[in-house]
Amino acid sequence: MRLFVCVSIMLLSCVSEGAASDPISRMAANGSDNPTKVTASEEIVYDKTADSVEATGGVTIDRDALHLTADTVHFNASTQDATADGDVRMNMDGDNFSGNRLNFNLDNQTGAFYDGTLFLKDNNMHIKAGEIKKYGADSIFAQDVLITTCDGASPAWEIAGKKLDITVGGYGTMSNALFKVKRVPVFYFPFLVFPVNLPRQSGLLSPYFDYSQRRGLEYSQPFYWAINDSSDATFYLNHMALRGEKLGAEYRYFLSDTDKGVAMFDFLKDKKVDDGTGTTSKDWGYGGYPFRQNSDRYWFRMKQDQEFGDQSSLMLDLDIVSDQDYLHEFRRDVSGYQDSDNLFLGLFNRQLDDYNDQVRKNRLAFTTQWPGYSLNAEALWWDNVIARTQNETDSTVQSLPVVSFDGYRQPLFGTLLYGDFETQAAYLYRKDGIRGERIDLYPRLYLPRRLGRVLSVEPSVGARETLWQISDDDGSQQDTVSSQHRELYDFKLDLSSEIYHVFRPDWAQIDALKHNMRFQVDYDYTPTLGQEDYPYFDGLDRIDGENLITYSIVNTFTSRRGAENGYQYSQVARLELSQSYDLNKERNGDPEPFNPVEGYLQLDFGKWCYLEADAEWSTYSGEFASHNIAYRFSDERGDLLSLQHRYTASLLETLMVSATLKLTDGIWLFPKYEKNLKTYKMVSRGLDLIYRAQCWSVETRYEEEYDNDQVDWHVGLTFTLYGLGGMGSGALHNEGLPSWANGGF
Repeated sequence: MRLFVCVSIMLLSCVSEGAASDPISRMAANGSDNPTKVTASEEIVYDKTADSVEATGGVTIDRDALHLTADTVHFNASTQDATADGDVRMNMDGDNFSGNRLNFNLDNQTGAFYDGTLFLKDNNMHIKAGEIKKYGADSIFAQDVLITTCDGASPAWEIAGKKLDITVGGYGTMSNALFKVKRVPVFYFPFLVFPVNLPRQSGLLSPYFDYSQRRGLEYSQPFYWAINDSSDATFYLNHMALRGEKLGAEYRYFLSDTDKGVAMFDFLKDKKVDDGTGTTSKDWGYGGYPFRQNSDRYWFRMKQDQEFGDQSSLMLDLDIVSDQDYLHEFRRDVSGYQDSDNLFLGLFNRQLDDYNDQVRKNRLAFTTQWPGYSLNAEALWWDNVIARTQNETDSTVQSLPVVSFDGYRQPLFGTLLYGDFETQAAYLYRKDGIRGERIDLYPRLYLPRRLGRVLSVEPSVGARETLWQISDDDGSQQDTVSSQHRELYDFKLDLSSEIYHVFRPDWAQIDALKHNMRFQVDYDYTPTLGQEDYPYFDGLDRIDGENLITYSIVNTFTSRRGAENGYQYSQVARLELSQSYDLNKERNGDPEPFNPVEGYLQLDFGKWCYLEADAEWSTYSGEFASHNIAYRFSDERGDLLSLQHRYTASLLETLMVSATLKLTDGIWLFPKYEKNLKTYKMVSRGLDLIYRAQCWSVETRYEEEYDNDQVDWHVGLTFTLYGLGGMGSGALHNEGLPSWANGGF
């Protein structure tokens, strides 16, 4: 008859007279609510003098999250030391060991494992050695060791090393490391460093490689510095065989959603210049004159948000580049224009100017608000890159600063009238040309009324006063100063009516669908005023006369779904149609007083389908003046199709298509294509292929970019070992997917 004995330390201390200590009290003092329990299927012998247990046959030890099984176990209750032999298996919060022998202390969780494998759950790492020592709460050491993150008896890859030292939640190091594929040696590393279950740890990140026509073989090595819990930095060394070394640095801090900042800087001593001679413009430039003749090339960009209390905030945007070609040349690089733009958009909801823009915005803005009022102060510097680098005349207008104080719409003195106002004071500076101060005052009165239950009427009138004091800088020692003023008024009349109906569909888990239809007719009048004699800095200095009737209809569809914490509402569709009739054109004999019909359509069905389109259609020509469409579709497998088509008559027509195609569970294809349909010329095209296995992935990348009948092609290779980082150009992708394939428009 099989003997089964279950003994707890509490029971042993009660039945054994003269026990040296009370294990139950000891465990409680050590912070555990549960006593250590020893169970065996054959025999348990308790030595009360030594306060120890000798157990044989199907032995188990349980304490808190630790579970150990073995053929035989010697356990000392006083010291909490356990020695296990024969088919040893131990599990602690998902980490486990399987082997022949174990010496382990249950209190401090240190000890040695023999002839077996230690598995670390968070990295899915298997460590196999004759002896594995756990010498701290999170520290492991082994010699003559094999590691892999592949499951199974025959791993796809493994690394054999002389010595292994790991700090869980930090980094692992291995000396004399030999990388093997299916146990065949492939690479040798004198010293190897890899992260172990810690996303923010200082050290070298995975290198990446690329090859292109304009740069040759390219190798980049990033270094990551985790400064503290709220800030970090990354440094880049990018070697380009044909161009030289590009150095980069990126600093980030994040204190809260409203207190954060990112600063990035790159520098390249370029071996190649575009001086217009021979084939330099074709080989190293973009578009010819003005030629890029500088070899010292750089780009500094920065964004920062800072909040002061609940009502005040500060924003900083900096964008300073050395030449007009830099952002084009390094548009798709790691930490290049596209990566930087995506980072700023995601973190600050503000983007960089387009990479083709040669006048780039730098801004420092302060905003504070009170109930009904706001104050905004802004210093705005537009950096004209070509004028600065080519020593050309620079008439770019700078606002240094511009201050506005605005009052929101609110009732006036208990009457039927409402009012608001806008005020602005600015110092407008040019390096070459007139400069000076401008003050603009613009109050407005409203009289909203409702006629019956269906019609809303709102007349309003605004008065504008603009004052200039101008300094005409003609290069002489004394400037000519003059003052001017302008008075202007405008009148508006808005008529609107709104109806709605609620449907109760029985599909798509929708409780209700509300269709709202708004009809509106607006009349806008501003008298035509000759303004040629006034100074000109921006659009505020030239306010065109207007005599316009606009009629529109807006349809919105809003769904309601039941939820645990109430209802969820979302706008699933929006359709707008509008057209304006210009009375000034009609009075001046213009044969086409009607402006084009404008339309806007938005369909949003979550991740499954999103469509956004706008168009302008001429009632006279019967043709579209412009139309644009953006469409995205995805399915449960993860396939994604993204399409954009843009058309403006006699100007441009482009088509952009990208897709994510899941061929199998492990094979993903990412094609992309952009073409100018107006000129029938290719803009760019490329194809990425990713194969993902359980513990590794490989990616190949090919891309062509066309510019002024020039083509630049790139080819790259990424090999990633899951749990140990990657080798190759792995930073090209976000979570294994190309950044352009993430479904954004």
